[in-house]
Amino acid sequence: MHPKKIVQMRFSRRFFILSAVGVGAAVPGYAKFVEPGWFDVTKTQVRWPNVQTPIRILHMTDLHAGSDTPYELVSEAISLGLSQKPDFACLTGDYISWGTRPDQDRFQEMLKPLPSQVPVYASFGNHDGGFWAAQKRGFKSIEPLREFMEAVGIHCLHNSSTAIEVRDTRLNVVGMGDAWSGEFDPATAFSEMEEPGNRTIVLSHNPDTVQDMAPYPWELTLSGHTHGGQVVVPVVGYAPYVPVQDRRFIQGLCPFEDRWVHVSRGVGSLHGIRLACRPEVSIVDLIPA
Repeated sequence: MHPKKIVQMRFSRRFFILSAVGVGAAVPGYAKFVEPGWFDVTKTQVRWPNVQTPIRILHMTDLHAGSDTPYELVSEAISLGLSQKPDFACLTGDYISWGTRPDQDRFQEMLKPLPSQVPVYASFGNHDGGFWAAQKRGFKSIEPLREFMEAVGIHCLHNSSTAIEVRDTRLNVVGMGDAWSGEFDPATAFSEMEEPGNRTIVLSHNPDTVQDMAPYPWELTLSGHTHGGQVVVPVVGYAPYVPVQDRRFIQGLCPFEDRWVHVSRGVGSLHGIRLACRPEVSIVDLIPA
């Protein structure tokens, strides 16, 4: 073999090894310091039978504000969402992380821009309070967070519902208790519907709950909980860990029987780490069927 070719082969092999080492060292830094703050504003359309004029919903979930996601970063996500001019906003839980006690003033200041510009409806997640959170040194109930949020004008729905009118369209919004907290009670939530004939949007933190809600009347469920997998194997696109039993509901708009489930990747993350799974500010447009 020609000497020059041998030199070239050795250089290529060495270059490949050094490159692989460099990439391996860079990935943790990227996952910790770059991707968690790189928001993806996504837009999804859902055909809605009785809509004459499109209705825009801002869907935000899994803020994990405080120890895992800086308040300033959540505020940035809220500003991005409001810049899309939604008609109303839906929040689907996990506003804090396990074992944390939010700074009330900062927490409320972070959320205030939402209800100051649009109506906001919220349900709660497993980190926010209840049986699961208490085991992790968190709140024993959702009431502390509920008080914080209602004080700034957010409508909190916990196994309850409300009827709203948006652009001449009547809708029901139903907020479910969290399944992991042992507070998921669809029978109570749906029995309190003021106008059962309206088309219905459900706010349920854990998308696994849609199976138990199948007997009830709803057209669209908004969920979070999965973080989209949070850490996804690049190229392959596989999320090794997702906290749901049904892997159909990891992220995006998912069909369920003749209905839809929208699972947002969420704004924050546990331990402030994301890889190949950018944090999401979700816009859901209800458009004429």
